[in-house]
Amino acid sequence: MNASILPHKTICLAVLALALFSGCTSPVEYFLDHTADIDATTEFRGAMFEVDGTYNVIIPGSDVLIDVYLNNPRNLKLNFRLRDDIEFSSDITLENSSGTFAQIKIANPTTPNEYIVPLVVEYDGRIFDIPHLVFQCFDLGPFITTIVGGSADIRLLGDITTTSFTIDGSKNITISGRGHTLRRTDTSSIFITIGASGKLSLENIKLDGSSSTKHIIQTSNELILGSEVHLFGNSESAVYVNGGTFTIKGGKISDNNIAGYGGGVYVSTGEFIMEGGTISGNTASNGGGVCVGSAGKFTMNGGTISNNTATNNGGGVYVEYGAGSGGFWKNNNSRIIDNTASNGRQVYFPGNPPVPASQKRDSNSGPGDDRFITSGGVQDGDWD
Repeated sequence: MNASILPHKTICLAVLALALFSGCTSPVEYFLDHTADIDATTEFRGAMFEVDGTYNVIIPGSDVLIDVYLNNPRNLKLNFRLRDDIEFSSDITLENSSGTFAQIKIANPTTPNEYIVPLVVEYDGRIFDIPHLVFQCFDLGPFITTIVGGSADIRLLGDITTTSFTIDGSKNITISGRGHTLRRTDTSSIFITIGASGKLSLENIKLDGSSSTKHIIQTSNELILGSEVHLFGNSESAVYVNGGTFTIKGGKISDNNIAGYGGGVYVSTGEFIMEGGTISGNTASNGGGVCVGSAGKFTMNGGTISNNTATNNGGGVYVEYGAGSGGFWKNNNSRIIDNTASNGRQVYFPGNPPVPASQKRDSNSGPGDDRFITSGGVQDGDWD
């Protein structure tokens, strides 16, 4: 017979802990039997993501491993097996098994499909199902596209390569990478597009530009980069702001290379707010780190822009003359240092408007004059 599983009183099954274990998610823990002190820990490895803490999704074509550990303090004789009284996919195999450990493999999953892993543990003539082993198979991009309004909290359980996708229709999506990397399959398209009513928040994730000449993210509404986010390796501006608000609270935008304007960020319209993090190691003709378009605004409340290169003007920041939505504003909690350019190594603003004496700064390094101001001028020396 099947015995029901008794949930641990202090552990919620729908919530995973924050730490990582051998590249996989933290364990989901539950008791199989209180009287025998047997509890199980389930961990997932491979190209997977979970939605809202409970919905497990496998990326098609990528093998997934499921590790199950048993705590058996009384050294009871335990045995893992796959149930033989129900049908299940031939892609599911029991790879390894001992008295306290089992490893399940789902090989080359296909979409659309549902995979039920009928793993059980036997002891003392009783059979206990291992829960939470039901998986859907979707590509991440199409999955997000099909979400109708509302919000979704998506957590990566491994590195994922997916098609490009759009967030719109009042969708509010949070993607927590847990240190994993998200890559695109098609480098000829913008990776993530945020429409006029979409919102995306990123945490602890790497987005690989894959040397694409299309933006990693283009936003027209709201984009937030939280802690431990890294956008890198693109051959176009990593982020293109085409309206709304883009906020960096932490993380890094680095190692993007563009022949035009704005190696790290290009603000066409809307506002870019930098509260923390770094923009470094990017290259462009103008605005190695950031380019602010004539209808854009850049407010720098914190963080660092450093070690960027412009082959022409504005190694750190380039502000197009006549910026109509607010231009560039910087406070004393932020730093623009160690950037390189032919003119305005740190900040370049085309034109030569009057500069108040209180906002002038001497500079003895590199070409260009020694002036900087939020509404015009050139800043060669470090600005911190």
